[in-house]
Amino acid sequence: MSRLNRLGFVAAGLLVLAVAVGCSSSSSNDIGTDIVNDIPADVPADVVADTNPVDPGAEAVEDVPAVDTPPDIDWETLPRLPAGKTFTLAYAAGVAQKDVSPTQPTHLGGFGFCMGDELLCRSTDGVHDPLLSSAVAIADPASKEVVIFIGVDTIGILRSDIEDIHRRIQQRLYDDFGVYFPGDRALISSSHAHSSCDTVGLWGPGYGAGRQEQYVELLKNGVVESARDAYADLKDVTLDWGKGSYANSYEDAFASDDELFILRGKGADDATMFTMVRYPAHPTTYGSKMKAASADWPGTMRKKLEDDLGGLNVFMQGPIGGVYPNRPSTCGLTEEAFPNGDHTLTDMDVGDYMKTTCTGNAIAEVAKTALLTAQPLAATGITYKATEFPFHPTNGTLMLLAEVGPLPYEFVDVDDPTAMMHSIFAVATVGDLTFITTPGESFPSFGKEAKDIAIEANLTNPIVLGLTQDWMGYLLLEKQWENKDLAYNQSLSPGPGVEPAFMAAMRAMLGLPATVK
Repeated sequence: MSRLNRLGFVAAGLLVLAVAVGCSSSSSNDIGTDIVNDIPADVPADVVADTNPVDPGAEAVEDVPAVDTPPDIDWETLPRLPAGKTFTLAYAAGVAQKDVSPTQPTHLGGFGFCMGDELLCRSTDGVHDPLLSSAVAIADPASKEVVIFIGVDTIGILRSDIEDIHRRIQQRLYDDFGVYFPGDRALISSSHAHSSCDTVGLWGPGYGAGRQEQYVELLKNGVVESARDAYADLKDVTLDWGKGSYANSYEDAFASDDELFILRGKGADDATMFTMVRYPAHPTTYGSKMKAASADWPGTMRKKLEDDLGGLNVFMQGPIGGVYPNRPSTCGLTEEAFPNGDHTLTDMDVGDYMKTTCTGNAIAEVAKTALLTAQPLAATGITYKATEFPFHPTNGTLMLLAEVGPLPYEFVDVDDPTAMMHSIFAVATVGDLTFITTPGESFPSFGKEAKDIAIEANLTNPIVLGLTQDWMGYLLLEKQWENKDLAYNQSLSPGPGVEPAFMAAMRAMLGLPATVK
């Protein structure tokens, strides 16, 4: 295909994605109608809109510097735990939180393309409630294994950025503590809040200025600092966990997921050090009218848990493909969770703010109830496995956006069946909990298949994390590509080859025989 024809195809594809990329339907999210603008097919792909008042100097993702670890370090000879600390219990933990809110005008993610027109983009220089990188490091003193769970209020973090953050964390912990922490053991989960900043590049003005690298750098620094400080905070901890459920709606005909898991850590004084919650649902409660940065319902849930239980809360997203929470508009409160936040950039009313507050509070109450019957975490330590898996993408529009548009994807020629795209995932056991990462907005059915594999491998209490270690769009089952009702989700997915490749790699990683189709 010639470059000119490719540009024309990109224009057509953008018109399709303009509706699809909003990650929701108006019926399920009350977002109203997104404005779509035509893109002329003859616009050169390397043109950057010089009228962009938000970031006229934004550069493409290829210019993001990689952080290389020194090649002459014999990593395996280094200690895994910080010197000068003695741990007497089965686990140690440390927590930290860093503000990653924008400090200058920045594009927000979600709710449709603005198609190269800066005036149609959702941008903000205000913060309603803080965007945070919240981290909990958990160590197994017996095996010296450490994992760091990091929940980040962002629309999604691409694999190239995740791997750069992993390198930076590994280097930072070596520089500061002289230890070897393999960077990929930082499990980085994006909340996918649609009122957080666009770290992917789909929701800016396009033509190479889709995302703002100065904000991406701010985000990376915040994630690294939260991981570093959580590791530095390691101390004896007693861990227990509970399980509950909260109603949500879903578009998955094969499975649903309304499970909430909460892991709690208590220090020597029996005070709560942290809670970590995993619950799957899109954070789109504010809708597209919200023009100030916000963590959406995860932010109000986090505030409620921290206020009521103490300690720091870490939110890890689950499989949210087509999943939206039940959103009560009232909950007996007369004031929203963040009354002093920025309200100047939105045309919402009091009820819009209360709906988000009440949704977050309702989910927090489920988490608190789950702790009433919490059980001690098994003292079986920590194990960790991770792998890369290749697959052939078939979504030509996304690949063309990667080649000549704003999407900083790994470009793969869809016409070459031997050309492969790559992603990563991990399986980490912490006591009797098994965390499985999926590299995008996995559907509940995708998550269930991964859970079934974990159970077959005799792993207990499998918990699927979404948008963790990568963001690739929607992750559907291969058979879900036959469902025309999911055309929107399919338009923002690399293709049907993701599921069989992921599951085959997971089976191989866990020592299970390959399945025969």
